[in-house]
Amino acid sequence: MASSRPAGTVDPDGPVDADRPVDATSSAEPNRPADTGGVPAGAACEAPDAPQVSPEPPGTELRLEGAARLAHGETRVFELEYAGRQREAFVLAHQGRFFAYLNECPHWSVELDLGDGHFYDEELDRVYCKNHGAIFSPTTGECDSGPCLGRSLVSLRARRDGDDLLVSPTSDDS
Repeated sequence: MASSRPAGTVDPDGPVDADRPVDATSSAEPNRPADTGGVPAGAACEAPDAPQVSPEPPGTELRLEGAARLAHGETRVFELEYAGRQREAFVLAHQGRFFAYLNECPHWSVELDLGDGHFYDEELDRVYCKNHGAIFSPTTGECDSGPCLGRSLVSLRARRDGDDLLVSPTSDDS
């Protein structure tokens, strides 16, 4: 089955082809640290097969239904419009707060999770890229180790609204 992913991104059904060009438009956004203003996480949620996302007009907040019930280390993958195109992103519950990032490594603009929805390593207490082993602070998105050392994941604003999270494509520091 052919993948609809841009050239140079990881297909979860196959390896990366290093000879293919990387989509240069994928890394055009600035890398900004996350500051989501800290909200407490609730009990673990029973995640449905497909995340519940309320449609919103482009450039507004996206409601992730039930995402505020994620337990520490749990993530939810979703899509939103960012810089004029649909992008995959994820939200992570970490120590009572929520952090949202684009699912894109600043090293090669490939998906961090290789398509499996797992981003966080409990033992390392870090978000990690399965492609090249880069590790990132879960609270700032900054790369601590790996080929993109010193660069950061693109952060998104996440705020709690009851059991839901509202995510917008604007970081809190802008």
